[in-house]
Amino acid sequence: MALNCNAKLGRLAGDEVDQSAATGFDDVVNDGWSAGYIAWAAENGIMSGYSYDIFGQYDEITRE
Repeated sequence: MALNCNAKLGRLAGDEVDQSAATGFDDVVNDGWSAGYIAWAAENGIMSGYSYDIFGQYDEITRE
């Protein structure tokens, strides 16, 4: 799942991840545990979602 990948990458990078960060994606709960990692990945160009407002956090990763 994409959200687990984001969390692992964020931890490996050693970056401070703001867990209260707004993601900008309509399908991500902004105060959920994964929001900070999703925002981090989007800001760093690691993952972009399907469109500007849909991330698909529970979808399978289809390309790595």
